[in-house]
Amino acid sequence: MWEGYGRMVIEVSMHGILNRHMPNGSSGVLTVDVLDDITVLDLLAELEIDHAKVWTITVNGKNSQLKQSLKDGDRLALYPPEY
Repeated sequence: MWEGYGRMVIEVSMHGILNRHMPNGSSGVLTVDVLDDITVLDLLAELEIDHAKVWTITVNGKNSQLKQSLKDGDRLALYPPEY
């Protein structure tokens, strides 16, 4: 099924109300294994997070946008409006 596609690992941290998307007992960082060539928006859809509830996005500590392509090892942080 995944033949021909590369895989990568992204670390995702969610803050404020978005934290409810984290698994119980989580250390505050979710490690996800995804296909190469994924954007922040694609990843949010995969995680079933409404992008309208995400106000600020950072990738590796720098402000980012929904259309940002992610790379293996990236650290993604998501913040809601009230944060």
